[in-house]
Amino acid sequence: MAKTMTVQQATLGEILPDIGRKNRSMASDVNLRPRAGKTTGGGAGLIKNSVWVPQSVVKRIAAGGCHNAKQLRRQMEYITRDEANVASWSNQIGIERAFDEAGVDSVVGDWKSSWVGSPKRGHTDHIILSFPKSTDAATAVAVAREWGEDLFASGDFGDRFRYVAALHHNTDHVHAHFIVDKVGMDHGSFLSIGRFSEINFDTMRQLHADIAETHGLALNATSRLSRGIIENAPRDVDIQTAKQEGREPFVAPLSFVERAKREAIMRGYAAEYRVIEGMAKMNQADDPDGFWGRVM
Repeated sequence: MAKTMTVQQATLGEILPDIGRKNRSMASDVNLRPRAGKTTGGGAGLIKNSVWVPQSVVKRIAAGGCHNAKQLRRQMEYITRDEANVASWSNQIGIERAFDEAGVDSVVGDWKSSWVGSPKRGHTDHIILSFPKSTDAATAVAVAREWGEDLFASGDFGDRFRYVAALHHNTDHVHAHFIVDKVGMDHGSFLSIGRFSEINFDTMRQLHADIAETHGLALNATSRLSRGIIENAPRDVDIQTAKQEGREPFVAPLSFVERAKREAIMRGYAAEYRVIEGMAKMNQADDPDGFWGRVM
């Protein structure tokens, strides 16, 4: 008799002892509300992991910050004139408006006038919000507009920040570009996106997943460890270089202590998956072809 594969086995793969790997072809149309508080993980996030709901992808272009008006103009002209551009919009005073080439001059002059000093990463951030392959442009635009408004223009994260955005559809994944002025409109706060900042990548990814759900798009925002990925991720800047040089991207090795720490965290996730497995077993009998049957 074939051994039944558990939920944690399906998700964590071969990273931990006695864990196999399940086919990743399961559908990803599950629509579950994550726990309140915009935190990554949680029971809903782990359940989404087990049925392979796509992850939110938010990236900051490493060298994308503008240091002068010329660089800012070049970026804005690119995202508005690129042939793949589907929609462009801006938020300058807390109000979202359409944006085109004609608006570049006024925005460049306005932003530049508030810049002081020479920040190492520049006076702006260039952020890309990416969507799964099957996402239609209309849905992506709706989600991206709301995401930018809630994250940068609402004031919920310490200050309000001006931005220009555009949705492009020139790759397998429709994606939105956000050029954000780091000088806050209300308090003059300097936007810092980092692990311990009010706006960090966990916050941005969870907000992306939350908003996407309200538009009928299932996304997840869980940690790499909860998905069975123990190794470090390659740096974005090296991914492109490695592609050009025909090699694998460099991945920083883990120390013995760090690996042991991460394995301990993953075993904690495995215990949570066993709880989910129990829930699936209890519900599968009533609905063998439904959601819980898929989890099993």
